[in-house]
Order: sequence, then structure tokens, then C-alpha cells
Amino acid sequence: MLRAKNKDGCRVHQYTLVSADYRALLHEYLIKRLDIPYNADTSESHALREAVIDASAGRFAFVSFMVDRIEQGHLSEDHIRKLAVSAERETQSEALYRHWLDGLAALYGRKRADALRRVLAALAAIEQAHSWIHGEGRQADPANGSALTSLEETFQGLSLISLASLLDMDRPQANTVYDRIDPGLHLLLETLQGVLWISRADRGVSRFRLALKAFLPVAQEKLGAQMQLAHARLVHRVMEQAQTMIESDDLPVLSDDRWRVLGELAPFGVASVALSQAQTAERCWDVTPLLQLYYNRDDALEARGLSLDRVSGLTQIIAWRAPVHDQRLQALEPLAKNALAGSLQNRGIAKGDNGDLSGAITDYDAAIKLYQAIRDAQGSAWSIPYQNDLAGSLQNRGLAKGDNGDLSGAITDYDA
Repeated sequence: MLRAKNKDGCRVHQYTLVSADYRALLHEYLIKRLDIPYNADTSESHALREAVIDASAGRFAFVSFMVDRIEQGHLSEDHIRKLAVSAERETQSEALYRHWLDGLAALYGRKRADALRRVLAALAAIEQAHSWIHGEGRQADPANGSALTSLEETFQGLSLISLASLLDMDRPQANTVYDRIDPGLHLLLETLQGVLWISRADRGVSRFRLALKAFLPVAQEKLGAQMQLAHARLVHRVMEQAQTMIESDDLPVLSDDRWRVLGELAPFGVASVALSQAQTAERCWDVTPLLQLYYNRDDALEARGLSLDRVSGLTQIIAWRAPVHDQRLQALEPLAKNALAGSLQNRGIAKGDNGDLSGAITDYDAAIKLYQAIRDAQGSAWSIPYQNDLAGSLQNRGLAKGDNGDLSGAITDYDA
């Protein structure tokens, strides 16, 4: 057991899943949830609690989920004990979810079960897309080799307003944010709370994702076709939203709800095209309007001096401009290569303005490499605008090196 204090000075206890102290806490939680009087705690109730903990592999999300099923009379003691003696922990958790999914119609009726599956399929599709971006479909950042995406490596969940938009359960013309959400979605999420992880840490914004990764393979098995539809729907929703925003006279770029939805869903677009396996999604996807919107937003952020907020948007621009396969980077046409270099340079400026000089220099290095590749390929035909772009990037790198204490390196860049 480790002990530490968090940033607020409160004492925090951290336990391993197999520690006796952690297991004792789970027993206390089960006693309270199952309304077992302490003076009436029998060996049978203790054995049941042990079976619940074993069947849940000691994970609180599963323990809570099982208690919900027990309270509703949907999970028998015999089934719990069968899960508890299962040989593999992962098999236990998957079996628990599979048992629950198979019984949705019996629990809630066909119509509501279909609606619940649709919500689960959407969240599972987002989780799958996030894994694809950081796994099978991973792009390497030309500057530092990290995953080239504006999405964090740990998925934080989907906001309620974006989930509603993805499910066509939003009301864009409503006067308040609360009224924008179909009340039916609130009821569905309340029903699913045992299998969802809900966070309100992001400035009070509610975010939803699957409680544990073990649900994803079960969802792919049971809801695979619906997940593909959710991916295709995401692609179409993003492109519809982008086109609507471009055609709007009052183009939102910072805090408008339309931007919040687009900015949250658009980074999943390439993954959803691949995972939807739908030609309609592939034909629909077009980064051109997205680039226009992201550039407009970047200009607005720069004008307000919000350099830190610029970095994630510029990273997404770079991801859309860079080829999917890294080895094709040098094969880009000069115009595309120059645009990619310019985005890297802009991100370097944003990082430098935010005090990240090392990150800025790394971005300038990547931009200069691309500018020099254009110079080498064009030879005597190297145009003056391209020459100016390289000179500007060398100057910016020199400034960053000078601010970082590398005066010799700065002078070398200025001389070049």
C-alpha cells in the first residue's frame, strides 16, 4: 500500500488489486450496497461477496456493475459463482458483459434494448477509433516521432453534446445547452451507468466512455455491425457540420457548440473511415473544409494570444496534411510538402510563444528539412516564395535557439 498527498493536501491511499486492504474495502462497499447488517453478516453472505469480488477480478467497475444486476434481480448467485471459478480473469469480465448484453431485450423490452445498444455501439466505436489511431493506424509526427494526433493517448471520453450529435439526439436550435439534449438520452445513459465511466473533470463537462476495455471485444462481437454504422454516421456528421459552418455568415471558431462537436469528432474521422468499411464514408470524407475551419480557428486563437490552445489544432492540421504512411513523406508534391512544412513552422511558433523552446526547435527542424527537400528537388527552378519560406523558418529557429541559450546555433541559422 502506498500513501501520498494529492495537490489539495488530502491523504490518498493507493492499493493493488490483490491487497488485503483493498479487498476489505470492496467487502465494506458490498455490505452497504446489499444492505447487509453488520451484526447479521453470515458465512453465506461473506461467501457471496467473495464470489462477486473474484468474478469481478477485483475491479471496482465490475463489482459495481454486478451489484446493479443483483439488486435488479438479473444476476443469480449460481451464475456469480460460475464466473468466480473461471480460469482467466479476462474471460470472467467478458463473460459478465456478454451475459448482460444477451439479456437486454428480456430486461428492458425490444425497443429500449435497441436504443441502449445504439448508445453502446457509438461509445464502443469511438473507443475503437481511438485505439486504431494510437495503434494500427498510427501516424508518426514528422518532428518528434510521437503519435500524430490531437487526441491524448488516454481516452478521456466523449462529451454529452457530441454523443447526442452522433446519435441524432440533439436539438441544435434549443436556447440552452441542457435543452439541446434529448431527454431520452439522459434516461438511456442512466440505465447504462453500470457499464460506463463518467467524468466531469473537464470544466464541468460530462464525458462518457466504456468503464473498462474488456467491454470492447464483447461489443465488437455482439454489436459489430452497429459499430460500423456508428463510424459511418460519425464521418457523415462531421462533414455535414463542417459544410454548415463554412456556409454560415457567422462562422464559429472558438466557443460555439457547433465547433465543440466538430472539434471533438473530426480527429476520429480517418479512423472511422477505415473502420466503417463503407465506401459511402470513404467518398464522403474530405479534409479540405476541415482544414479551412481549423486554419480560421488558429488565426482567431493567435489573434487572442492563446498559443497553448493552438498546438492541438495545428497538430491535427499536420495529421491531415501528412501522408498516412511515413515513407511517403518525401514523395509529396512541392505544394503539399510546403503546406505541411508551413504547418510545422506555425506549430513551432505556437510552442515557442508558450515557452516550449525545445519543442519549437524540433518543429522548425522538421519544417526546414521539408523546405530543403523542395530546394534540392527543384534546383534552379526553386521559386522565390519557397526560398522565403525556408529563410523564415531558419530565422525562427535561430530566435528559438538564442532564447534557449544556444547562441552559436542561432548565429549559424542566421548566417544560412
